[in-house]
Amino acid sequence: MAQSRRLRLLSLLCAAALLLIYLASGLYIVDYNQQGVVRRFGAVTENRVPPGIHYHLPWPVERVDRPNVTDLKQRGIGFEVGQEQVSDIAGVFQRQFLTGDRNWIVVMLVVRYTINDPAAFLLNTFDPHELVRISGEAAVTRRLAAMAVDDALTTDKSIIAAEVMRDIQADMDAYSSGLSISSMQVDQIINPRGVAASFNEVSSAREDRSRLINEADGYANQAMPRARAEANRARSEGETYQQERVNRATGEAERFKLLAAEVGTDRRNAYTRLYYQTMDQIWPRLRKYVIGARDRDGLTITLYEPGLPQPAEPDKTRGSSEGP
Repeated sequence: MAQSRRLRLLSLLCAAALLLIYLASGLYIVDYNQQGVVRRFGAVTENRVPPGIHYHLPWPVERVDRPNVTDLKQRGIGFEVGQEQVSDIAGVFQRQFLTGDRNWIVVMLVVRYTINDPAAFLLNTFDPHELVRISGEAAVTRRLAAMAVDDALTTDKSIIAAEVMRDIQADMDAYSSGLSISSMQVDQIINPRGVAASFNEVSSAREDRSRLINEADGYANQAMPRARAEANRARSEGETYQQERVNRATGEAERFKLLAAEVGTDRRNAYTRLYYQTMDQIWPRLRKYVIGARDRDGLTITLYEPGLPQPAEPDKTRGSSEGP
């Protein structure tokens, strides 16, 4: 009897100890970089449990998940690399994307994100990290389809990163994934290995073309002001010459009118005056020989050259012995 009583007491103590251990299993600790999510029979009862010591009903009634919500997570877009270490991409599998002008290029982006809704992160998507990659590659495909290869490789890299980041965040919100995109880094946007050399030659030729165009524009900018100045000077000289010719012609016309009126009244005197005026203009330009008086040596001939102030030396020509 006493032995059975002791066995019963020992059983009760063991049961109480097991019950105490079972109830104590509901204690849990949320770390400083975590948030807790308590689920009762699968339904969320507590979301965003802060760091510290907490209690929940033991399994199988309730369970606790403690995702890391502060550390940045990263995912490669356009390439696969172990542990997302993007510093060394030798041998990395690269995806190629088609641009709007039908050229293939390799785009490698790194997206960094955090968890902003632990419950949504745990329950709404099967693999949120893979969802980030798929959404990113779809966004890159859409953006490059409306872009030329030259722009994608040169000036629009930052635009691609910003637009892809915005598209991924829109997809994460649409799927209620509980993720917040923090940053987007352009690792590389390059040509595929097989065509890189040819494309570099084309790029070099385009740079040379741009350089020559810039040099031509610079020369034009220097030459145009000088040409305009020369044109203005020539135009001014032409206008001056035109005015002089018009004034001279106007004066000649007025003089002709006066002369015509004079000829009509006194024709003889008018013709005589015209003759003298004409001779006054012609005479200084003529070579003139002045024959002097005959002497015993012959005739004295004096030569007057146009423009000479003094007459030339007399040229004596012996006359015939049978003079007139």
